[in-house]
Amino acid sequence: MSENESYSEAVVESVMEAAHTETEKELAWNRWIALTTLLLTVVSAICALGASMSSHEGSRFRDETTLAIAEQSGKRSVIHILKSQKRLFTELKLPVDREVDAVISELEKESVKLQHLANVSKQTAEVEKQTHHLFEFTSTILGVAISFCGLAILLRRKWIWYTGLGVGSIATCLVCVAFAYRISFF
Repeated sequence: MSENESYSEAVVESVMEAAHTETEKELAWNRWIALTTLLLTVVSAICALGASMSSHEGSRFRDETTLAIAEQSGKRSVIHILKSQKRLFTELKLPVDREVDAVISELEKESVKLQHLANVSKQTAEVEKQTHHLFEFTSTILGVAISFCGLAILLRRKWIWYTGLGVGSIATCLVCVAFAYRISFF
């Protein structure tokens, strides 16, 4: 075997070994990107769950507000009717049932309680709405971060992956903030 042939074989072996090592490095890098994408997808699913939960709870509290206001309106109408009846009977010098004042007083207390319930339900619905919007915004950011990870594999650029990691980290922090905000209110 000539010196040229052994040199050629050594170069081919060296190139093959370098290609194999490069492939191993790239495969390891792709695994890290896949793991990152998986984690961002899980956080995105949790975010979507939080958005759905906030939307559902917000609707429920808006319904409670509407019912409390409707019930309060009915009680206020009854109070108005009883007061008008009492005033009419007094002006006509007819006997007024003593229980009318007690009923009016009780209805006014219930009306105040209903107004308080309506205010609390309205505030809670507003918090749920804000939380829902935060979850939706965060879900969009997570989608962008996942796209960066996929783009990093296609273009073989680590800086794109790092950008996806950064955006995903910010979005994950926002998910935590949204849950903390929701929990702190209740």
